[in-house]
Amino acid sequence: MHYTREQIDDMKARCDLVDLASWCGYTPVKKGHTYSLQEHDSVRIFNHQTFMQYSSSVGGDAIVFLQHFMNCTWQEAVEKLSEFSRINIDRQQSHIYNMREIKKERAPFVLPEKAENYRRLYAYLLKTRKIDKSVVDYCVKNHLIYESAEHHNIVFLSRDKDGIVHHAFMRGTNDAYPYKGDVEGNDKKYGFNIPVSGKKLRVFEAAIDALSEWSITKDSSVSRLALGMLSDAPLETFLKEHPDVKEIDLCLDGDEPGREAAKRISEKYIEKGYKVAIKHPVFPEGKEGKDFNDLCRMLAEKPRQAARRYSGR
Repeated sequence: MHYTREQIDDMKARCDLVDLASWCGYTPVKKGHTYSLQEHDSVRIFNHQTFMQYSSSVGGDAIVFLQHFMNCTWQEAVEKLSEFSRINIDRQQSHIYNMREIKKERAPFVLPEKAENYRRLYAYLLKTRKIDKSVVDYCVKNHLIYESAEHHNIVFLSRDKDGIVHHAFMRGTNDAYPYKGDVEGNDKKYGFNIPVSGKKLRVFEAAIDALSEWSITKDSSVSRLALGMLSDAPLETFLKEHPDVKEIDLCLDGDEPGREAAKRISEKYIEKGYKVAIKHPVFPEGKEGKDFNDLCRMLAEKPRQAARRYSGR
């Protein structure tokens, strides 16, 4: 069955992700202001609308949830969501997305204190992740990232067009004990972004991938946005705040979820009139990887080795 974009958006807006998880056979567990799953304790469901599984770095809306946890295609996920909506239509009416209620449920958004120096931040990004120092310097100078005092995590700040922080994602600096997590009280409609004037935007899954691509290309003429998941909610917000953007490069991961998300998001924004290109990372011959940081580290190890930076559509 064919569904219009408006019908799909309406089904997602009416979908309570906690109820959907139960319908799929999982056991939601209350965790403060979020929900987890008894079967997957790295999952967090935010505001009954979006999820993140930190162990796999997969997150997004109801359709992404169905694709990931029910192992189905995008079209199959839409059909399952339609079935769920029909069965639960009466219950759905009481769970329509209501920003006023969500704000009541959301915990206070308090950023971690800053460390006295950023030694671990620089060591991790430069030595482990092979990010160019000029890129890290820019982000520090412009208050886009900092090192937390207590746990020495890197805090990636998501600001709106006026510079107000609405979301913050933390990444541990010790790969022996990897940590990823959001600061409690986040508004996940905002993503980590590096805006510049111009009509072009490059979109990534993770902030480190955005910094990696910038390190590779040395291109400071385009804006960059990291979704932090596979939902396009932060992209919608960014485009509303930056109406000059007319071209979007979707630089998502090259794995199956990233490719499916790129195709889905591409179709949506082409319909909206944007010029959209899908540009997954392409690795040197004989090498395999998933994202732009994998490529950045490979090129740092063999800086003279020629490699195409992007694949075509």
